[in-house]
Amino acid sequence: MSAEARKFWRELVTAYEFDTQELAILRAAARTVDRLERLAGAEAALGDDLLIESKTGPVVNPILVEQRMQGQALARLVASLRIPQEGASSGDGSGRGAYRSPRTLQSVPKVI
Repeated sequence: MSAEARKFWRELVTAYEFDTQELAILRAAARTVDRLERLAGAEAALGDDLLIESKTGPVVNPILVEQRMQGQALARLVASLRIPQEGASSGDGSGRGAYRSPRTLQSVPKVI
């Protein structure tokens, strides 16, 4: 797993409490962060070649399409964890569901 994915995991499990199902969602989110890191490396290797030729003409490189889709998946996974936005209070009317309370002093789940 990439350093960025490990950092993502560590920061969240240190700051918030998660139940078993939420930890599974968090693992999926961390794997998605890892995939996005690898896709960013592949994108950098493309240089200016953002289009590729197909039978029907030029199309967007599939790496860029997958990168966008993984970004959307990550956004949905993180939203399902109900992590409050920085600076937002529990009653800010953001419509993000129940407020997640900060972690209390108990064991922190092991890094995946």
